[in-house]
Amino acid sequence: MEVMNNTKSKEDPSRWSVINSRHEIFTEPSSGRRLTIEGEPGFGKSTLLLQYSYDWCTSSIESPLKDIDIFILIRLREVVDAPTISDAIRMMLPDDFSLTAKDIEAIITSGNWTVVLALDGYDEYSGMEGCSKDVTRLIQGRMLTACIVITTTRPSCLPKLLNPNMKLFRLTGFDREMQEEYLDKSVTFNAAAKGAKEAIMRKLEENVVLADICQVPFFFATFTHMACTSSNGMQLNSVTRYFSFMLACFFSHLENKELLGNRMPVHAVLEEDPNQRLAVAKLAFDGLIEQEQKLLWSQRNLEKYMGSSCYNRYVKAGVLVEEEHRIFQAIPGSHADDKIVITTYARFFHKTIQEYYAAYHIAHLAENENAEVVKNTMSKFKLGDLQYVLRFACGLRPTAARLVQDYLGGLGEIGRMLSVLCLMEQQQGDIDKKVAELCRDRIRISIEESRILQRSKLQLLCTASHRNVSITFESIKLDLKVVTYAQLNPLRRCFSSSLFYRVSGQGYITSLIRLH
Repeated sequence: MEVMNNTKSKEDPSRWSVINSRHEIFTEPSSGRRLTIEGEPGFGKSTLLLQYSYDWCTSSIESPLKDIDIFILIRLREVVDAPTISDAIRMMLPDDFSLTAKDIEAIITSGNWTVVLALDGYDEYSGMEGCSKDVTRLIQGRMLTACIVITTTRPSCLPKLLNPNMKLFRLTGFDREMQEEYLDKSVTFNAAAKGAKEAIMRKLEENVVLADICQVPFFFATFTHMACTSSNGMQLNSVTRYFSFMLACFFSHLENKELLGNRMPVHAVLEEDPNQRLAVAKLAFDGLIEQEQKLLWSQRNLEKYMGSSCYNRYVKAGVLVEEEHRIFQAIPGSHADDKIVITTYARFFHKTIQEYYAAYHIAHLAENENAEVVKNTMSKFKLGDLQYVLRFACGLRPTAARLVQDYLGGLGEIGRMLSVLCLMEQQQGDIDKKVAELCRDRIRISIEESRILQRSKLQLLCTASHRNVSITFESIKLDLKVVTYAQLNPLRRCFSSSLFYRVSGQGYITSLIRLH
């Protein structure tokens, strides 16, 4: 995890610094009462808030939360219809709880108690119909100023008009040290898995696209499981193949369970039904292209759209996940508890899985519609947020790959960089030629660029290194605090001259030095 120093400019290399413990967000110098934690999907934002909840419940000696009187965790997507923050808190409590929303408001505004409000998933809440203005005012520090408010969100959906005293933290995913620690605990104790740790880490060093997706803890754990239990697991060489194999495992596991329970014939096919997949693909795609992305649907609407049998199958397989929401309904003359209705919603297990299914929709269009229809469809994407949709589409169908490459060709620098990643998903064509062509131009990785452009350029350099494409020292310029030693070290062989570099205490490159 890293913390940002608000007083330093974007160009300052020391603006972000590493913190070594989750407890430090409360003890970090100048930490105020408004804390925001950003992280990509799957990086562990919700898990971190659950850990804070556990620290508070158990009065952990190591945690500053042991001195807090009241800790309240709210999943924002579950309380969209609550008109006030007090109503939202009341909705999370049991129906027979005696406190009313007014009682709760009196407690948290009295000043007699130290209160922490943890708001999980602002990115899944912002812009949704029915959102309470209280949440925005809370984050901005315009209400309940005595309370500590922690908000989690994706980098692409930071709250607007942030409090100037707000402290921003970001989760950086599973780095190599964390991955090796996980493998030590989960793999090496098994004698049958001897050498698995080295093989897995070597695979990630050799394949930059897999290494990138494995920064997400769940995807790394899944890759580890697939690599250790199936010979096909170590043959995965693209993100598309990784997700295809992972989802095939989901459905295979489901149907194996049903076979054991004698709930289906032995000759049943262990794969996803193509017609059902197309229906789910259209659903995923339509959700992602909305102005405010739709990541959640009511169970009733989904069953009506997909059919009960299809819906239940995807839930049992783990592709869709159900969750109960307590919906606030203001009914004149009713008692407070009568205003809360429990409704079941469903979402894709992970946003990248939704992007994978959305790519199936594009691949289907590419084979059944003209090129203009497909290009108009792709133009609806927020490229920085949905780059995996295009990469998956390239890996799924050659027809889609050609249309995606044509589309990216008209998008300037970011399009050229993403075209290499899309080419790697196809596992065909002259990748070396394309990489060498892009590396002839000066490559500058700047702190002012978007995260997706930074990562695309870094992956381009890693690809050049792995494929032994030579890069001159003069052709690369790295901004400080963007590239770490761990990221750059594998690139040394791709430079035509000897290369050394100085490293800061946090592991970031501070300067490059060439020896002739």
